[in-house]
Amino acid sequence: MNSGSGPASLLREIPRAGLRSMVDQRRPIVVILGMHRSGTSLCSHVLSALGVDMADTVAARNSEETAPDNPKGHWERWEIVDFHDRILGLLNRPYAGIGHDFVFPVAWWADPRVASVRREIMAFLERRMGNGQFGFKDPRTVRLLPIWHQIFADLKLAPKIVYCIRNPAQVARSLHARDGLNRDLGEYRWLSYNTDFFRYIRAHEFCTIEYESWFDERLNNLAKLRAFLDLPAEQDDSYIDDAVSEIIDGELRHDDSSFDAAGHPLIRSIYKLARRAQQDAGARNQLQNIAAEFLSFQQLQAAFQRDSEHNAKLAARVPGLEQGVTALRASLDERNARLDAARLEFATRDSQLRELETEFADVRAALAAEVSALRNAAAKAEREAHESREAAGLLQSEYSETRAALILTEQRETEAVSSLQREITELRSALSRAELSVRTAECRVAEAEQNAEFAERKSSEAARNAADLESRITTLTTELASARKVGRTALQALRVVSGTDAVLREPRLGWRQKTRQLFGIRVNP
Repeated sequence: MNSGSGPASLLREIPRAGLRSMVDQRRPIVVILGMHRSGTSLCSHVLSALGVDMADTVAARNSEETAPDNPKGHWERWEIVDFHDRILGLLNRPYAGIGHDFVFPVAWWADPRVASVRREIMAFLERRMGNGQFGFKDPRTVRLLPIWHQIFADLKLAPKIVYCIRNPAQVARSLHARDGLNRDLGEYRWLSYNTDFFRYIRAHEFCTIEYESWFDERLNNLAKLRAFLDLPAEQDDSYIDDAVSEIIDGELRHDDSSFDAAGHPLIRSIYKLARRAQQDAGARNQLQNIAAEFLSFQQLQAAFQRDSEHNAKLAARVPGLEQGVTALRASLDERNARLDAARLEFATRDSQLRELETEFADVRAALAAEVSALRNAAAKAEREAHESREAAGLLQSEYSETRAALILTEQRETEAVSSLQREITELRSALSRAELSVRTAECRVAEAEQNAEFAERKSSEAARNAADLESRITTLTTELASARKVGRTALQALRVVSGTDAVLREPRLGWRQKTRQLFGIRVNP
């Protein structure tokens, strides 16, 4: 067979108009997706006013009245909610449990139990869907989209997805008020739901409706929904606008301005991207990449997940243990009651015993005579016993003396031990003082060694200075002796010069110049 004759080549041979007609033959189904507390109930209520079959009842589950947290109704199909809760229970991911935020098991949709529930959902839709616009809303659908893709394919349904989104900080605040959920965990749950939405949405088109816009741009939201869902516009829509304005009650909006943004920057970034993902393909691709990376991060939580499930199992055993304790307490109360009955019976038996004691006294009187007869025999035995007691007294006296000596010896040994301990303590104290004295002496010796080293350096320096001084004195003494010798020679020469007229009369040379010439000595005038 030619490789080009497969399904792809067959699709290429069908005109585009034919493909469009084939797609249009699929039955539409409106699916409202989004995190809890994101306006999904409000959007479902509005679509019901626009003519879409969104709910069978507006009351709370298993009740004839609306819930306080949604006074205008949840606008859900409780059968689908129950199907979803069953699947979450099979996967150990119930909404009310902390395990709900963990990643689902691998290929969870292939679990036979989940497949069985999926077939029940399909049977419900085939039985319930009519020829008109049909839809449903349940936030849990976001996390279960893989089985819904199978349902859409098997039933040939064309999903019209409305994506409801709200500020994650306000969602966390609302979850905390309704369910007591920690705000950080509420923001993390918002992150899980919205990343699952972009992971599973694939190439499906969707219409983004922001919760906050219902109160400021109501008509714009109505126009978007009508255009996206191909809802026919009536000639006079004033009654629709009035109905929707009554549905959107500003007093039921409980946003708190102190929760204007999520705490984690990743959640803030995803919220900004999600708001423009419908029109911005780049933002949508970026969100799908983040969703894939976030899935890898969630898979790293497997160890924490196992610990959490183990703790949950332990917690699940607590009610049974409490029932056991209650049963034990009831058994204890019953045992106490039996004990009280036994005490009452004991009192009755005690009364009977006293009556027997009275009878015994009579018997004792009768036996007194016999006792008197026996006393004589007992007297003899008493004497013998007395002699035995005297012998025992001597033994007791010896025992007492021995015990006293032993006690005295123990006291002396105790005193000796105490004295020895005191001596040991004094020796330890003396040893400590001696060690302190040794350390002090060592410090002083070290200081003395330092001082001696310093003195030695000073002495060496003084010796060098003295040697230099002595050398200089010797040099100066030699120079002084030479100077004195030269001076004496100069004086003698001066005397000779002074007495020589010829020298004095010699032209052009004075006596000073002559002296310098003869002796090399400069004489000051």
